[in-house]
Amino acid sequence: MTVIRYNSYMTLSTQDEARLKILREAKPKTWVAFNEDETLLLGQGQTIDEAVDAAKQNGCDDPILWRIPVDWSPRILCLA
Repeated sequence: MTVIRYNSYMTLSTQDEARLKILREAKPKTWVAFNEDETLLLGQGQTIDEAVDAAKQNGCDDPILWRIPVDWSPRILCLA
């Protein structure tokens, strides 16, 4: 198993920064669809179907989907 640890010397690539900007600016509680390398926003919608339909209209049949949270605060998930 490979473990990648964050340190102060790591920086985001231009591609990562662009994706994060899109995600942060997206309307909360919506779905966004990206191309396969997540460099281009292809669609957005209130439902998964709307986001996928928008991506298909932009030429992508299998988009990467993200659900935009209400806020981007850190969360700790556990199974009890």
